[in-house]
Amino acid sequence: MSSTLEQLLAAHRGGPAALDRLRARIRRDRSVSAGYLGLAFTALAGFVLARGLASLAWSWSDQPGRWLSLVAWALIVLAFATAVLAARMSGGVLPARFSHLVLAAGVLAVVADLWSFALGDGSASLYPTAPIGLGACLFVCLPYQPLRRSVVGAGILAATGVVTVTLGWSIDASSLSTVVTAFLLGLTPVAAGISMIHATDRHLATRIDQAVTESLFAVPALGHSVLAVSDLRRLDADSERLLTEVAHLPADQPIDASMATAAGVLGDALRHALTLDHTQTWLQIAVGESDALTRAVRIDDPLALAARLDPERRRTLLALVWLCVATAPAASAAIATGATSGAPVAQPTLQLTFIDSPAAVVFTLVSTHRQPIDPAVWPMFVQLGRHTADLAAGRMLVAIELD
Repeated sequence: MSSTLEQLLAAHRGGPAALDRLRARIRRDRSVSAGYLGLAFTALAGFVLARGLASLAWSWSDQPGRWLSLVAWALIVLAFATAVLAARMSGGVLPARFSHLVLAAGVLAVVADLWSFALGDGSASLYPTAPIGLGACLFVCLPYQPLRRSVVGAGILAATGVVTVTLGWSIDASSLSTVVTAFLLGLTPVAAGISMIHATDRHLATRIDQAVTESLFAVPALGHSVLAVSDLRRLDADSERLLTEVAHLPADQPIDASMATAAGVLGDALRHALTLDHTQTWLQIAVGESDALTRAVRIDDPLALAARLDPERRRTLLALVWLCVATAPAASAAIATGATSGAPVAQPTLQLTFIDSPAAVVFTLVSTHRQPIDPAVWPMFVQLGRHTADLAAGRMLVAIELD
């Protein structure tokens, strides 16, 4: 973790391009989770595995089918070792095929463990221990794969647990407590691990977003967004490729219909791109490049008044934006940088409206009944300029003079 944060700090000093490269690498290979955090998860999963083996020893009996429990645990230990080795050999990322294999082996082990009790004479108490082993396998996979896979695995573990508890109740009601205990020993660590990694990923993503947006303080007041530049570069590359193909045609060979159609489509796209205004203020670019802000903030600045702010006021304004949306509900949505579309959009959490003559910016924060207002915003409003505040039920409106 410390190594990745050091890289984040170094990338912050390197500017937006370095930060974008770091963010893409972290999302691709989950290097944070695959480092010290991955080792910690492996150690904890080992303890859960050992606890399951201890439960197997405690519940051992001379019933005819108990050898199936040994087979089940052999599958679990093999799946556990496969997950760890595959993740390490793949640079900290568990390939999907191995993830599915581990899950299938775990479910098969649970079935075999239950079947071992079904083959007995009924004198032994029902105490299936394979769900603990399946939980250990899912837990060790947590830092090495996308959370959606882990959530699916946890759901399958929960379903097998419900089936196990139901069978335990129908076969031997007196063994219900031991069956539930084994189920919870397998599921609880997985659920806790999913919650912890989800919170860690969200916190890190927010910190990276903040670092990216803060790096825009020193950029020119007006510029082009990454999406606009990428679109123009793509069209330019397509034009070069088409012209090269035309240049290599024999002089006596006419342009075929498919190439003419491609040229027409490309020409329309170029005309559309050139008629659009790709220039945006630093604030519009900052909001548009942030995953968190683009969902919660809308900017209305047709005269590009944000471009007139000095770097110190930029810093204060952007800090205020982050404070206002830090606890925004996840369901909030917005369109950033004034983009429009035909589809309806949800009400943004924060709207910034820039007004000319006199120059001012109006903060409109909605859904305040569902999220607290950070007290740190008030001294920062003072730093930005003279202001007036209007607080109503579920809404806060602050107008700040910029002259």
